[in-house]
Amino acid sequence: MKTLKKGKRPKKKYPGISAVFSGGEWKWRALIKISGKQRTGPLHSGKQAQHDAHADYEGMKETLVALPSRILTLEQALECIKQEQREAGISELNIKKGTGCHGDWLKRQWKPDTHLTRITPDEILWMIDEARKQERSANTMRQKTLPLISRCFELAELTSPVKSQKVQRVLRTRLRLVRPEMQF
Repeated sequence: MKTLKKGKRPKKKYPGISAVFSGGEWKWRALIKISGKQRTGPLHSGKQAQHDAHADYEGMKETLVALPSRILTLEQALECIKQEQREAGISELNIKKGTGCHGDWLKRQWKPDTHLTRITPDEILWMIDEARKQERSANTMRQKTLPLISRCFELAELTSPVKSQKVQRVLRTRLRLVRPEMQF
């Protein structure tokens, strides 16, 4: 593709793509909205740029179809988070270690088919008490588990019970972050 002046925007041949002027030439990328967030594909240049960007768009659209249209249960939300991480290029091993491990722990606390609307601030406080009984680290709870629950509610477009004043008060008093000791 020859270098064009920025004022001359090339005509779009396919839906779901957008032109970007970069490096003295027009380049193309895929654009799609997934879970209320705009996702963009990589930039393509050259003669096949629009075609390649459209292929990216079709691939992104297929993953969108694979996700449930309305997230209702804990298990659906966790699967959506894993799918988002796959799209972001995170390795399966890291997904399994992170979201998989903490998600499995959550599914042991509540049944996997538990509706998210049934998880209240009182349920979160119960889960925190159970974690303390099982000697689960306060750092793990604050940095991994609770943000994972919040993300589940965010994907379902619901208000997270973790953000309630009742839970936040408990987090400030009983579940403080502990700085790890330096080991030499």
